[in-house]
Amino acid sequence: MHILIALLPSLLWGTMALLNAAFPTDPRRQNTFVIAGGGAASLLTSPLAGAAWSPRSLVWGSLSGLLWSIGIVLVIKGFQTWGASRTMPLTTALQLALNGLIGVVLLGEWRAPGAMGLGLGAIVLVIAGGAAGAWQEGDGAGPGPGARRIGALATVCSAVFLAVYPGMLRLARVSSADAVGPMGIGLLVGAVVASRVLPRNGPLRGGGMVPALLSGVVWALGNIALLRSTSIVGVAAGFTFSQLGFVIATLGSIFLLKEPRTRREIAVVLAGIAAALAGVVLMGMASAR
Repeated sequence: MHILIALLPSLLWGTMALLNAAFPTDPRRQNTFVIAGGGAASLLTSPLAGAAWSPRSLVWGSLSGLLWSIGIVLVIKGFQTWGASRTMPLTTALQLALNGLIGVVLLGEWRAPGAMGLGLGAIVLVIAGGAAGAWQEGDGAGPGPGARRIGALATVCSAVFLAVYPGMLRLARVSSADAVGPMGIGLLVGAVVASRVLPRNGPLRGGGMVPALLSGVVWALGNIALLRSTSIVGVAAGFTFSQLGFVIATLGSIFLLKEPRTRREIAVVLAGIAAALAGVVLMGMASAR
C-alpha cells in the first residue's frame, strides 16, 4: 500500500502531461488555465498538507510558484513544437540531474561512503535516458530541424526553472508543506502575467480551457500526494517514485496520442526509459545513504 501511495504523484503528473498534449489549444489560453488551475488547487488543498503560513513561507513559496509558472510555459512550448514524448523524458532527466547537483554543491548531500559514486552514475544514466527519449532519426517522421531546435531549447530551459525551486526552498528552510499555499498565490500571479504577456492569438476563453484547468488541478493533487508519500516512505524514496510520471507521459504520447515515431526511435526511447529508471533508482539509493 505504501508503494502505491508513493507512485500516485507519478501517475497524476504523467496524466497531467497527457492532458496537455491531448488537448492542445491557443498557447495563451492553455498556459493561463494550467497555471491558474494549479494555483487554485494549491490554495484549496494547503490545509491538507498541514501548512503553517509565515512571512518566510509566503515570500519563498510565492517565488516558487512564479518559477513553476515559467517552467510550465516552457514545457507546453516543448509539447507544441516537438511533442510530449520528446519533452517529458528530457525535462525530467535534466530536473533530476540538476536537483542532484544542487544537493551536492549547495546542500552537502551524497557525503556518505559510496553515495557520490551512485549519484554521479545516476546523473549520467538519467541524462542519457532523457537524450535517448528526445532523439529523432534523420529521416524519421516528426518535427523539422527548426522545430527540434526550439523544442530542445524550451525543454532545457523548463528543466532549469522546474529544478531550481525545490532546492531554493530547502536553502531558505521552508518546508514543502508550508510552501503549498503561498505557491498557489505565486501561481495565480503567474497565470495573470501569462494572460497578459503571451501573444494574443484569440480570446482567453474557448476550446481546451477545461482540460487545461483540469491538468493544473491534477498537478496540485500530485504535489499534495508527494508530500503525503514522503511522510510515509521517506523523502528519498518518495521523490524518486514521483519522477516516474515521464514513463506514462512518454509511452502514452507515442501509443495513445500517436505522436509520429519510427520503429528505431521507439526502440531507442524504450532503452532510454530503462536507463533513466535505473538512474532514478541509483539516485534514490544515493540520497538514502
